[in-house]
Order: sequence, then C-alpha cells, then structure tokens
Amino acid sequence: MFSSESKSMKKNVDDGFFEIRFFENGVYLVVYPPIDKGKKVELDEVLGKLERKKIKNYDINKVEMAVMKANKIPVPIAPPRRNRISMHQPI
Repeated sequence: MFSSESKSMKKNVDDGFFEIRFFENGVYLVVYPPIDKGKKVELDEVLGKLERKKIKNYDINKVEMAVMKANKIPVPIAPPRRNRISMHQPI
C-alpha cells in the first residue's frame, strides 16, 4: 500500500512547477508550464504553499492569472514581507 501511495504522489519531470520569490519590492509568483503531457500547476497547490509560507495579503486574481497563463513571467502577488529578524545591535 505504501508503494502505491508514493507512486501517486510522485512528480513527473514533465510536470509544470512554480516558484515563490521574495524581493525588496514584493513577493512574486513564477509558474512554469508542463512539457508535453505533464501535469499543469493547480491553483490549490500554490494557495497551499502560500499558506504554509505564511504569505498574507496576496492578490488572488493575480495568483489565478499566473497559474492559468503559466508563462514563466514573475508576477507580483503580495507586498514585501517584513523582516522578522531584528537587526543586530552592537555589543
């Protein structure tokens, strides 16, 4: 049973994928299309990753459009994240 579960969860190298990138001016989503008969990126996959990364205030319309187009172009989806680590103070 375990082996069949792992097979179904296995990603194909032809499947589309996405990246969430953090820049000073905001959070960007880049969605890559599948190759040949690979699987497209699903909106739920991206939304789950955004939730796990605790990214809030993202523009759902931009996320949906990036997933739909899957054109490898970085799309700004959220404002910059505040650095949670405070700056080091001299001792």
